[in-house]
Amino acid sequence: MKTRSKALWVLVALGATVTLSLGGCGSIIDPADEQQFKQDLGSTSMTVFPAAVRRETITYDAAAAHQLADFFEARKLADATASEAEVPLTGSWHANQATMWKESAQALAAYVKEHPIKTRYALLPEYLGGKEAAVGVHLYVVREDGKVVFGFLLNSHWEAFNDVAPKTVADCTTVLLNQLNAEFVPGGASAKLSATPALGPESSVTVVPVVLVGSPSKDVADVVGLMLEKEGMPNIWTVDTAFNPPADQPLDEVATAFAQFVQKSPPQTDYALFAEFLGTPQTGLTESRAALVDKAGRVVWKDRQTPQDTDFQRIKPREPMQCCVLLCERLKPLFHLPAATRAGAGEGRMARVWAEKSGTPTDAERLAMDGRLGKFKASIGTTRLLVYPVLLGEPVNRPDAEQLTSLIAKDFGGSVQTAEVPVHFQIAPSSNEQKRLWDLARAFRAHVRDNPPDADYALYAEYTIRPSNQEVWSVHFVVCDRSAEWVVVDFQNNHQPDFQQVDPKTHEDCARLIVRRLHSYLK
Repeated sequence: MKTRSKALWVLVALGATVTLSLGGCGSIIDPADEQQFKQDLGSTSMTVFPAAVRRETITYDAAAAHQLADFFEARKLADATASEAEVPLTGSWHANQATMWKESAQALAAYVKEHPIKTRYALLPEYLGGKEAAVGVHLYVVREDGKVVFGFLLNSHWEAFNDVAPKTVADCTTVLLNQLNAEFVPGGASAKLSATPALGPESSVTVVPVVLVGSPSKDVADVVGLMLEKEGMPNIWTVDTAFNPPADQPLDEVATAFAQFVQKSPPQTDYALFAEFLGTPQTGLTESRAALVDKAGRVVWKDRQTPQDTDFQRIKPREPMQCCVLLCERLKPLFHLPAATRAGAGEGRMARVWAEKSGTPTDAERLAMDGRLGKFKASIGTTRLLVYPVLLGEPVNRPDAEQLTSLIAKDFGGSVQTAEVPVHFQIAPSSNEQKRLWDLARAFRAHVRDNPPDADYALYAEYTIRPSNQEVWSVHFVVCDRSAEWVVVDFQNNHQPDFQQVDPKTHEDCARLIVRRLHSYLK
């Protein structure tokens, strides 16, 4: 038996001798301070840190902080704020759980002294995980000056622990919520909560239509679902039924209203996710709000991001895709999605849904495109390429095509000419940029089929540029062969590395980006 396993076994076996009471934790707490803390409830403020989860290593659970903060808020016990800061616990495992409790309480006290909080109190949960089940659930509360004022220790010798028999992190949070309910809410001892499903890559989540500047969008929800799936979450679903709160409603009220919405129509998944992006086309995103609720209608997590927040400043969201990236970045630590999880993610259900909506080609069509690309690559420098006037939203632009023609001819040689007759396609607007790309590809393929060019290959490009400030949003281009079959269909926006490298600001930059992309295909 390993040393740590022995320590866990002895720790549980000695549970009956632990001297920490539920209402106070031995000599480390002054009874007067504990009494004052209890009297302050109802008119105080509290910072709630992510739960420290001790197994072989220490990890942190942000969802616990949000659930506990919501508990104090909903019962009007405190103005509670969930913090993202992770309190370092350096104490080692002991056979005596009381010793571990005191060491962690002192660690929290030291942390708060070194990192001042903006509230009257700070709370830290700690969960001790065994091989198959939790063996201890601890709670610590310190005052703003670092003085420990309240806490408790629960293990298999306590009814509150055994009622849940915690196995997961979420179970441990339920143990805490039940005990806090019994301690501080009249009649709360009889109001036991059922355990919330554990948050992790396997969690099943329903994403309701994302509210984008006041309008619910199933397409944007599909984007969020696809991003989460690519990060390693295979059990993501989206629905058409929308929840659309008033734009000026505070986040706490939005989360509560969404929880009530879910209670009336529970999802088939463990959780339901709501998100709202506020802003204007001129200013871009000014605020991102989100709430995660379990199927029982309990708020598990809520989040608000503004230009003052670190992730917002890092991502600088201005358009819907970037807003989705920001949301997913905020969700990744909640669902414990490290880079390794993403590496193992395959093409799942949301990818198939998105492909169907976008009109992307089948695997067989892509394989055929690879064969045609091989022929194009082998003939580059001797082949004839016709470049059509560039689509700029509504108009087409011949000078842009001439500029692109010149750059391609310079880099690749051969016969590169600009088409004399402009071709304009009416592509239906869509928040799904992939759909717009493949609609354009189909329209150009049909034109080439009906109007065969006097060339071996034909290229059609589109620059999507915001009229108000000339910001380049995307650069698309399509190459077809003489038989009107796709050879290259390329999509570039600020999420792609080549786009980021070129950072297009002008029409010439867009042309240089296309040449750079051609090099990547033809090298």
